[in-house]
Amino acid sequence: MLKRIGAVALVMGLAGCGWYTNVPAQISVQSVEPGTVGVVFNGNSPPAFTNPTVTATGEHGSIGATYTQAQLTYFDGAGKAITELDAKGVYLNLRVAPASLTPYTSDTSKDRTFTQGTGKAMLPIVNQKVLEYATSNKPGTITAQVVLVGLDDAQFGSTLRVNVPIVFSGL
Repeated sequence: MLKRIGAVALVMGLAGCGWYTNVPAQISVQSVEPGTVGVVFNGNSPPAFTNPTVTATGEHGSIGATYTQAQLTYFDGAGKAITELDAKGVYLNLRVAPASLTPYTSDTSKDRTFTQGTGKAMLPIVNQKVLEYATSNKPGTITAQVVLVGLDDAQFGSTLRVNVPIVFSGL
C-alpha cells in the first residue's frame, strides 16, 4: 500500500513540475528490423535467420519504462494459435529512457532541444521449438505476437505489442 501511495506521490510531483506530462509512460513501437524474419533451411547446415530488433520511443514529455519480459504467441496463416510454441516470461531488457530537454544556458542564442527517449532490444522469436515446428509442419509462414511487459519509472505496469511474420523457405 505504501509503495502505491509513493508511486502516486511521484506521479503528482512529476506532473506538477511540468517536466514530465505523460504519466504513466507513453511508449510506442517505432520500428522492427527486419520487419519479416526469413528462416532459410539449407540441407544439413543450420537454418539461417536473424531475430528482429524492436525500437521503442517515448512520447514528448513521457517518463521512461523498462521492459523485462516477453510473452510470445504464434499464429498460423489462418490466424489460429499454435499453442505448443507459446512462451511466457521470456527474459529481455528494453529500457526506454525518459524524454529530456537540454539545460538552460547563459547563451540565449541557442535553442533548447528536446530528446525523446528510445530503446532497442532483440526479440527472441525464432527458437529451437519454432525450428522443429517448421521442419515437421512446413507452414510457409507463421506470425509471432510479442507482448513486452514491464514497469514505467512511476512503477505503473506498461506493455507493448508487436506482430512479426516469420517466413520459412528451403523446406
